[in-house]
Amino acid sequence: MSVLWNFKNITSEPIGSYRVPRLLLESPSGTRYEEELGATASLAGDLRIDTKVVSDINPEVRMRDVTVFKVSQKLLAKPGWKLIVDADEGAKIPVN
Repeated sequence: MSVLWNFKNITSEPIGSYRVPRLLLESPSGTRYEEELGATASLAGDLRIDTKVVSDINPEVRMRDVTVFKVSQKLLAKPGWKLIVDADEGAKIPVN
């Protein structure tokens, strides 16, 4: 499963790349899946994603990112999956 998403630095100061939001995938049973780094990097290259890896993100700058999770289609077809935005106020977004 791939997710194309945007985020914006809404603070008044630059933020380091270690503080940018990241996505996790949560199963109906509560298991959290982390992104598949190789697949994410490959898709980001194909889509020419401009995510900064080592430099700061300045105030009011919006970034586009992609995250890939490798999950069985059979499991993903079950209701109750959620995307977790791991940031200051972790949001949970229903997937199905």
